[in-house]
Amino acid sequence: MQEGSESTALSAFDIETEELLLNLNCQNGTWLESYKYATLGETEAMVNLPESAQQGGVRDRFKKSLQQRRQVLQGCVGYLVEAEALENEVLRGEDREDPPK
Repeated sequence: MQEGSESTALSAFDIETEELLLNLNCQNGTWLESYKYATLGETEAMVNLPESAQQGGVRDRFKKSLQQRRQVLQGCVGYLVEAEALENEVLRGEDREDPPK
């Protein structure tokens, strides 16, 4: 892929991702806001990212923004997996009824 087409593909990905995060409305829009900062490589100012994202050796802003996008999305997926597990647990609990007395 050439640089211009990479930029266009990434922009399209960002638009689709932001729409998805907006529709999910996870944590009252925090994930969407974090993702927007990640596109600028400024997420560590908003959320507590692991040290690997904050290392001074990552000087290339583009690489940094890609790394932060990935970490924000991994965090969002983790949140959704936990929420689904909790929902499944609650729903299983609703199926259990005490026998009539």
